[in-house]
Amino acid sequence: MRIEQVIVNGPHQVDLVERDIPDKPAAGEILIETEKTFISAGTELANYTALDPTVHQPGAWNAYPWASGYSNVGRITAGGKDVAGFTVGDRV
Repeated sequence: MRIEQVIVNGPHQVDLVERDIPDKPAAGEILIETEKTFISAGTELANYTALDPTVHQPGAWNAYPWASGYSNVGRITAGGKDVAGFTVGDRV
């Protein structure tokens, strides 16, 4: 499946990148079709502007290139094995 992902490549450098992900989620995972996303004025803006110095440290959780987009709303389109409490079609 092809998706578009926001990638912060460096200070004030953002790209929308197409990439492939599995059509079916792994065990314990769900697949969500995003309806809306949000770029936070805190964490994500600090990484975008390099206010957080760890963006330049290889291996840091937010090192460049960094995949943005931890805040979204969408519908579950598939669930992997052992997923409990969620159903295809749920809005999350």
